[in-house]
Amino acid sequence: LMQFQSDILSTSLRRPINPETTALGAAYLAGLYTGFWQSLDQLRSLRTGDTVYDPNMDQGARAQVVAGWHDAVGRTRSSRSLFLRRALIPSGDVYGVFFSRTGAVA
Repeated sequence: LMQFQSDILSTSLRRPINPETTALGAAYLAGLYTGFWQSLDQLRSLRTGDTVYDPNMDQGARAQVVAGWHDAVGRTRSSRSLFLRRALIPSGDVYGVFFSRTGAVA
């Protein structure tokens, strides 16, 4: 998944060894604020063992995949829009129409 994202975004991505990057980031900021660490460069030097994903998909393949994604999103949005148009009644009670047609309990 990370390699695919790197290919689609056409940029390098890093996957840290430590998955708790939010907590680590908060600790780093606190350390910078209190003077425990002197600079961002000092924090950068602490990073070790990250897995780096570099893009390796050619631009033609990337363009084809992205176009397919846009097409799928467009079709999904059209289907939802069609459903809502069919479900609306003059009172505007979309949910009542849905539940009455499906037999679901609201």
